[in-house]
Amino acid sequence: AQMHCYCGCDRTNNHKNLLDCFRDTHGSRCEICVGEAIQADQLAAQGMPIEQIRDALHERFAHKE
Repeated sequence: AQMHCYCGCDRTNNHKNLLDCFRDTHGSRCEICVGEAIQADQLAAQGMPIEQIRDALHERFAHKE
């Protein structure tokens, strides 16, 4: 819920965050949502703070919006 989604679903599906993508079927079909979720999980498992995870996701995915 603390992660922005960069696929554009905030405009098309009214999603407010990455968690919203997985509350319906959108997240499981979207390459960007899945990629963000996997990377966020990997970084969290390494002990990275949420602020740095958000920055890393922004760096990797923001240009795809």
